[in-house]
Amino acid sequence: MPTAVLYGLAASSALIIGALIGARFAYVANHLGDFDSPLEWFAVWNGGISLLGGIAGGLALGLPVVVRAGHPRWPTLDAVAPGLALGIAVGRIGDLVVADHLGKPTGSPLGYLCTGADTASPCNAPVGQAVHQPALYDLAAATLILAVLLLWRRRGTPAPGSVALLFGVLYGIARFTEDFFRIDETHGTGLTGSQWTALTVAVLSSSTLVRRRRRRHDAEPTPGETVTSEPAR
Repeated sequence: MPTAVLYGLAASSALIIGALIGARFAYVANHLGDFDSPLEWFAVWNGGISLLGGIAGGLALGLPVVVRAGHPRWPTLDAVAPGLALGIAVGRIGDLVVADHLGKPTGSPLGYLCTGADTASPCNAPVGQAVHQPALYDLAAATLILAVLLLWRRRGTPAPGSVALLFGVLYGIARFTEDFFRIDETHGTGLTGSQWTALTVAVLSSSTLVRRRRRRHDAEPTPGETVTSEPAR
């Protein structure tokens, strides 16, 4: 079997395994009080995963395999970012179909009307009361972010890493905002675990983006100066 195929299978396997572990770990860490024993942490068939944890876990295990195969880190992340935004949007359509991630009561016409029927997540409001649909907001945000990333790439040749970092900034801001409409643990901090994660991602991504753009600007040759380019890492 060709080496490229083997690396592809290894990277895909590592990404899937990392995503499953990260998704479950992040959920358990944010809902420790919901479990009677550590054995229940592994009962994934009872539900309970975290999207942000899944992304982090998938990248943590999958990216090193891709880099070892000879693919540069930042261009690889740039290639992944639009697909990740699309995947989030598609996944949120499924959440809307089964009425998952229902949030706080609202008077908005975009709210989900509680009817007493079984839903994927509890409808924490009386029958006839509408509640927020964070999955709908996340669908709209991911779709908009996908459009922004594709337009950004069409502008020319963005600096390596800029597409991925822009995704981190935009989606971090989106998730931080959306979670104010969710019902989730805050552990006395006023923010959910996802909000702390999203805020951290947005801050780190924006600071890294600015730093890399400044570095690239400083490295641009002055008139009459010739420089040699180095491959992106």
